[in-house]
Amino acid sequence: MALTFTIGGDNFLAYLDFKSIAIQQSREVKGSTLNFNLRMYDEPPARPRAGKEVILTDGSTREFGGTLIEMDRIIGESNRLVGYTCSCIDYTYYLDRRFLNKIYTSAAADDMMKEVLDDLKSDADAESALGDSHYDDFQGDKTLIDLGPTIRQQRFEQVLPSQAFDIISEASGMMFWVDFNKRVNLTSLQANQSPLPKDSSGNSILDVESDVSNFWDLAFGESIQGVGTKSIVKDSLIKSTSVQTDNFTWSTDNENTFILRRRPFSQYDIVSVKLATVTQTQKLDDIVRDASDDRTDSGSCFIYVGPRGSNGTSYVRFPSVDHPGGTPAIEVKYNYAFSDDHENIDTQYIQELADRTGGDGIHEFVFSQGSEIAVTSPEELDEISEIILARKAAILLRGSFSTYLKGWVPGQVFTIKWAKEGIDEQVFVTTLRKTILTPANDPNLGDNIILTEVQFSNIPRGVRM
Repeated sequence: MALTFTIGGDNFLAYLDFKSIAIQQSREVKGSTLNFNLRMYDEPPARPRAGKEVILTDGSTREFGGTLIEMDRIIGESNRLVGYTCSCIDYTYYLDRRFLNKIYTSAAADDMMKEVLDDLKSDADAESALGDSHYDDFQGDKTLIDLGPTIRQQRFEQVLPSQAFDIISEASGMMFWVDFNKRVNLTSLQANQSPLPKDSSGNSILDVESDVSNFWDLAFGESIQGVGTKSIVKDSLIKSTSVQTDNFTWSTDNENTFILRRRPFSQYDIVSVKLATVTQTQKLDDIVRDASDDRTDSGSCFIYVGPRGSNGTSYVRFPSVDHPGGTPAIEVKYNYAFSDDHENIDTQYIQELADRTGGDGIHEFVFSQGSEIAVTSPEELDEISEIILARKAAILLRGSFSTYLKGWVPGQVFTIKWAKEGIDEQVFVTTLRKTILTPANDPNLGDNIILTEVQFSNIPRGVRM
């Protein structure tokens, strides 16, 4: 199958150094990468430019789609040759150009992700009459977002979309990624089978002792370094179920800023602010405010919530021109944040560690305040600690092999069987490195040979918490 290679829609295949092509895909971090070199003489029809869209296909399979992030030029022979060293990142770059700042009510994981895409498109349309073609694409095709379980309310404060999708997918026990066709994918961990041979149930199998054609250079190891079977989540912030009411009196001699007794759980959890019994419109201080306090309109206040995980000052401020005269009463109602330590264990992992080490199997670890865990209820903290344990308590299995088999994507699942070693484990593809070994349209082969180095682990992302 022929290769095609375009930058900004222009064909650059004739200038591409095939040996320089290196594709790395990963589930450990968002953003697959492509590196390549170009060699261009004199004045070709077009020049590469950082920011342009890059697409590499092998026949009908898109091996990479994204944007050119960095490019270096080197002058060559007789000043006629220009060499370009290029680095690209996938369409996550286009997705993460805006932040999310919203509370999403409890909903099915797929519906929440679709709502995020709708909001991104709406925000782009609101800022430009032409909208944004990339957010149009992301929002326009949601067919690869599978049905998911209902998850709790999510609060995203200045969070990148890909980070929000990570949180949603983790909370639902699913996996998210942006593919090379600019589509957001959400699927169950078991649904994405690898291209290895399938058993009668449709599960991909790598049989180490009988498969002689689909892999070589297998390495497979295990580690208990950093294992933890008892989690201690320190200083997590929990949203109060009760409403705190702070009352103030504002005289003409007083400052117009009023310090709250406790830290609100977030700026979205200030239930109401009243000045002389009139409910005020809340705005974020230093973010949504007028250039000065000398305003003619009234009925607004500015709020500030101090840093999370500290007793940082939180306050409500009124424009001085809004003083109604006399000594009006001010009432501020809000759900506050309180701190708590939380412990959780997993008896299955404890027993396995006890069998291996001869001890009691308890290995404590602390998930600290630096992680900024903030939840709306103790039950939600239970769920989070279970997710942490699932990533921390398992004996880490990881390995790698090389293959010419095509169709690999990070996040795929397969079972590795090795009878002599007593191994029968389900593992996930965490990282891929692809290299094209033959040029386009090789007459001796009739197809392009792509070498893929596969890294896998029994933990979906391949790393512990």
